[in-house]
Amino acid sequence: MARVIQRALHSWSRGQRLPGERDVYLESVALNLHGFYSAVERLFELVARHVDGALPTGEGWHHLVPQKMEPLIAALPGVWEQVQAELSAFADFLEELASASPTV
Repeated sequence: MARVIQRALHSWSRGQRLPGERDVYLESVALNLHGFYSAVERLFELVARHVDGALPTGEGWHHLVPQKMEPLIAALPGVWEQVQAELSAFADFLEELASASPTV
């Protein structure tokens, strides 16, 4: 886990110093963060199995709180509709640009 942390910190630092390559480094940071938190979760699962004899159950497991998810899921269809409309408008804009520019 120490190596994962070092990689994440290194990639974060490089991404801040090299803006032209920032996306590549941010992807590395995201991958290492995911790896770190997944490893921590696995450790807690092992502790729970050995100490408690089972994994936790119920609403608190994985911090899934339905009250926090409800407004997000309610907004999802509208958000998707807006994203589709904006992507379609952007595609139309690009087509207009392409047809207006002289071909080389």
